[in-house]
Amino acid sequence: MVSRTTHTNETYIYIFFKHFFSISLYAQEISYSVSKQLWPDVLGNHRAVILVGQNVDAAEVKIEWRRKDWDADQKAIVITDEKGNKIDNIYRINITREEGQFVFQPLNGAGKYYVYYYAWNGSKNIGGFSGDYLKREKAPNNEWLIKNELTSDKPKIVQAKVLEIQARTAFDSFFPMEVVAKQVEVERLIKKSAARYLVFPEDRKFPIKMFDDIPYKWIGKGTSALFAGTAQRNEYYVFQLGVFAGKQNLKNVKIDYINSPFPATCFNTEGYNTRVISLLKSSM
Repeated sequence: MVSRTTHTNETYIYIFFKHFFSISLYAQEISYSVSKQLWPDVLGNHRAVILVGQNVDAAEVKIEWRRKDWDADQKAIVITDEKGNKIDNIYRINITREEGQFVFQPLNGAGKYYVYYYAWNGSKNIGGFSGDYLKREKAPNNEWLIKNELTSDKPKIVQAKVLEIQARTAFDSFFPMEVVAKQVEVERLIKKSAARYLVFPEDRKFPIKMFDDIPYKWIGKGTSALFAGTAQRNEYYVFQLGVFAGKQNLKNVKIDYINSPFPATCFNTEGYNTRVISLLKSSM
């Protein structure tokens, strides 16, 4: 959606919508950051930083990584210590796109470990890469499993702590608009409203990128009947309306501008090619 301002140095844009509600966050918050140092690109662009608090032979960790890929359980988990030494013994408990729970052997004792979950094999080309993600890692050593009783009801393990999730570069970061909401969170969000669909106003600073999931950011933010933004003089101010068809399919979506104080158009429903944009500019 676009608007144009012409009369002041800055104009405040307010958009009102019919439905309004919000919900509280239920999950533990995880910090997201960009690494200060590049790691080898074949390890993938995302990792979790884990802290093991004591010298143990087996440590369990549960990472709410909120991934977009549906085959997370088929991809490799690569764990290294702070020096980059690879950990071989990894025992999977539950791996889904929402979270990963597993036990690993922290060979260097207490300290930080890194969990890479998009490791790949191939080569980079202009505009992309050739290759594929690594498949599941090899099974852990059976003696290690028995020693720590990992297949029993009461395994001998301690809990490691997730410190943060890091992106290799700022360009690679999924935060916040590609951090996926869990299914139970989405269902809870839908039940909070009687509306057939939900509308999420979003600033242009956070481009809506996902079409099969909604971002976790919207779970805490909720829908809103108000959007506010500041446009510069003579600027085509762009903002977004994320429409989530939570209860039924939507077809032929249209937007009506009722008593709009400024000219406006929607690129998605009214066109986005250069000819349409030129005609729009000439008519304002």
